[in-house]
Amino acid sequence: MKAIVVYYSLTGKTKLIAEGLAKELGCEAKQIEEVRKRSVAGAYILGAFAAMRSKASEIKPLNIDMQAYDTFIIATPVWASSPAPAINAFMANTNFKNKNAVFIISSASGDDSKAATLLTNKIHAKGGTVLHHHAIKTNGLKEEDINKKAKDIAGLYK
Repeated sequence: MKAIVVYYSLTGKTKLIAEGLAKELGCEAKQIEEVRKRSVAGAYILGAFAAMRSKASEIKPLNIDMQAYDTFIIATPVWASSPAPAINAFMANTNFKNKNAVFIISSASGDDSKAATLLTNKIHAKGGTVLHHHAIKTNGLKEEDINKKAKDIAGLYK
């Protein structure tokens, strides 16, 4: 399996998960960055509204050969039960034909099922296969607890 971890993180928790996974799996991690920096307050108001409507934000190029990988591990926070707009942009701009995907969905305490369904449908529409999705509830977790969860998930794919 030639995998890459691709993630968007606003508060740093999804970044912690994604980079922990990449380290454990010995693969590259790439952070998706929005062209316009978003404040946390902006994410909770405008970002959540955009996420609910499956809108994409403008993102910076990742500058990698996505065809070099057969498996994408995609980590996203959940905003209003939906993937963040930056992840929607990545999904719209990536060819998943004959590719595998694993989703890591982080939230403070919300429901991940809608986000998982939306992401799965996007992968299937582009000819890809979803291997699994994992939900990580980060509310109240310390950094070492988040790292342990990432390590446990990585163990499933070694």
